[in-house]
Amino acid sequence: MAPTVSKILVGAHATLSIGAYVASKGAGTLTEVGSTLGGVQIDPKTEHYMVEIDQRLAAVAAVPKKREVEVKVKLMEATLANLQTALAQVAGALSGTATLLYDLSAAELYYQVQLVGKGAGAGTRTVTFWKAFIKDLGAWAFQKDNAQSLELTLGICEETTGSGVDSIRVVDT
Repeated sequence: MAPTVSKILVGAHATLSIGAYVASKGAGTLTEVGSTLGGVQIDPKTEHYMVEIDQRLAAVAAVPKKREVEVKVKLMEATLANLQTALAQVAGALSGTATLLYDLSAAELYYQVQLVGKGAGAGTRTVTFWKAFIKDLGAWAFQKDNAQSLELTLGICEETTGSGVDSIRVVDT
């Protein structure tokens, strides 16, 4: 097969949007998080149970027993709305645009996340994560010689509502 240069994605910027979780894989109301630094990384991992038998030196099967996906992004716009998301706080925690109330005992909160960037050729690739949660917020620093940022790691849950078996949907248009 001859190589197709237009299928190589280089320097592709992307837009990340986050909104409230919507059951049944519905189209949620998403808000763009603004400027990011270092791109958006999607990090899938699979843990396997290795089947070994006495008659062979190597494993004879590798059965998936756990799958995890993380989305990592550094938000450069440290707005209170972005901080509210990063701290997994409910909508009512943000009063207007000037006050964020941080409840350390808040229950779990899920999000719908969408990444829109360059696809093959002149197309667009849209990646939708139906059910995400804030897994980690890196150190939230105030320092003289650096911009304040919010370094997020989002975990992706398996979506069990709605039709189909997708927890993550990737569409090229």
